[in-house]
Order: sequence, then C-alpha cells, then structure tokens
Amino acid sequence: MAHLYRRRKQYWIVYYLNGNRVQESLRTDNERIAKDKKKKLEYELALGDLHQSSKLPLPMILEAFCKYMLRIRTAKSYKNEVSRLGYFLARSVTLSSLCRQGADEQRTMLHL
Repeated sequence: MAHLYRRRKQYWIVYYLNGNRVQESLRTDNERIAKDKKKKLEYELALGDLHQSSKLPLPMILEAFCKYMLRIRTAKSYKNEVSRLGYFLARSVTLSSLCRQGADEQRTMLHL
C-alpha cells in the first residue's frame, strides 16, 4: 500500500520496498495524475515488477564495467566503447578516471 501526500505544490508518494521505506516525488501538482501514478505503482508492487535501485557508487560501477570491457573486447573496440561512455557522461569522465587501477595498463595496450 502506498500513501500520497503533498509537499508544497508537488505530490509525493511513500511506500515500502523489501522492508525499506521509499519516498519519491511524483513531479506533479495535479491530484488526478498523482492518484493515477499511485495506482500504477501499487500495481507494480503487487506484481513484484518494481526493483530497488543499486546503492553502488558510480565510480565502482564504471570501474567494473571498464574491467569487463577490457577482458571481452579488442583494444580498438574497448577504446571506442569508453569514448562513447565518456560522450554519454558529457565528457566529464576521462579514460584514466574511468579505470583508476588499470589506467597505465590501458594506455600501453591502446598506445596512448
């Protein structure tokens, strides 16, 4: 069961997922839309389709991804994948910051 409440002009929802209390903004100020979103969320909870988000920090996820890609891809393919990932992250992440531990190994492998 979920509970709707209003915080300033926005509607929020509170529900429990795997024993943990979750609060989310519904990003609407319309009560009808908020109730529709509540029904949809309750339906997903009943079916078990709702999953809890990962609590892993982004650097750990990126590092694991880079190590995985380094194992399964060729050097050129790896370089392209990391380049695309950097573009997706708005170029705020460089190749060396993606994989801190293996940065030197990657540079020699990719001849950078």
